[in-house]
Amino acid sequence: MRIFWIIVVMILWALLATKMCNDYSTCCPDGDQAEEVIGPVAAPLASKNNCATGVICFPDDSCEPSFGQNFDSFKDSLVSLITTGYQLRITGIYNTIEVYEGTSDNLGTCRAEALATSFGLTDDQIDISGQLTIGRTVDVEERYAFDIVELEKDANSGTLKTIDGALIYFPYNSTNKLDDGDIEAYLDQVASNIKNGGGKVRLVGHTDDKGRAIKNQELGQRRANVIADYLYGQGLLREQVIAESKGETTPVATNATEVGRAKNRRVELQIIR
Repeated sequence: MRIFWIIVVMILWALLATKMCNDYSTCCPDGDQAEEVIGPVAAPLASKNNCATGVICFPDDSCEPSFGQNFDSFKDSLVSLITTGYQLRITGIYNTIEVYEGTSDNLGTCRAEALATSFGLTDDQIDISGQLTIGRTVDVEERYAFDIVELEKDANSGTLKTIDGALIYFPYNSTNKLDDGDIEAYLDQVASNIKNGGGKVRLVGHTDDKGRAIKNQELGQRRANVIADYLYGQGLLREQVIAESKGETTPVATNATEVGRAKNRRVELQIIR
């Protein structure tokens, strides 16, 4: 009889132990595993460095810019030109199919105002305007324009005039762009102004991103040298012309399209007083 009760107790103990093990497994499937905490998941921070197609992009109907990977160097090159007596003119561009419900005069002005905050310049160093484009869609990387303008001391109008400078464009893989009469006439005038009024000319050659970077650096230099050689032929001295290259490193438009690449194949000409 005593053996019977011992067997009964052992069976009950086994059943109790099994139940306790099952309950523990339900609550804690792995004794070494930390408790999972369920809570709100933070949204990823929005990045403004997400303009994949150019230096600056504006979405449709928006004056909130995003920036490409070359924006900082582009900005620095513009800011370096703003000396006493000069302003950075920022033009926001928009078209008739875009919708704007903000408080600025128009969507273009709103875009220009948004960009102005990115340059760290004072109010008297920046001039803002909006420009309406009719009859064509403006790509996301074409919704702005920059000009360096010289403050002209005119007691009657207080007008601004564009600084002496130009963009000279080149065909693909070419340094031959001097067959254009307008370009030659402009360069003739630049040479005359420098000879008569002093100063220097800075020429910076650029390319699209086709081909090897080292070859594009050389091509940009050859383009700048072509313009420099023309100016030498018009009487400028070697010390009056600075010719350099940035190759493919500072595009002003996307290299994903032929239209964008054509804009990047250029020489930037600037008069240095």
